[in-house]
Amino acid sequence: MSRKALIIVTLVLVVVGAGISFYYYNKPTQSLHSLGVDYKLTAKNIFQEFEDNEELATQKYLNKVCEITGLFDTLLSNEQGAKVVLLNSEGGMGALSFELDSTIQSASNYPKGQIITLKGICSGKLIDIIFNRSIIVYN
Repeated sequence: MSRKALIIVTLVLVVVGAGISFYYYNKPTQSLHSLGVDYKLTAKNIFQEFEDNEELATQKYLNKVCEITGLFDTLLSNEQGAKVVLLNSEGGMGALSFELDSTIQSASNYPKGQIITLKGICSGKLIDIIFNRSIIVYN
């Protein structure tokens, strides 16, 4: 293969690679509204599963879409400015933390103890059980 042909093939591969990278980088994430639910639980039940066997619960729920019903505790903002809803674990040391999807413009500050349902992707447990890209499910 001549040097000129090798340069052309290399440039074509670089352009194709850059195009594919650009596509995946800018590809929109699928909304949780349209995703199915893998697990429907109460806050108390999932927190107890993590307390009983964190490794097994992590394997079961990690990166799964969960719909959790529980008692509203707090609405706050994290370091990045995203809204975070905390559900009471109903007896455990910790809470369930739902970082709301960036498409949600506002979130109501419910009365403490009100039962609400949230849908999010489980990221595991630190002190709290963490859910990302969460939405509030209106019944």
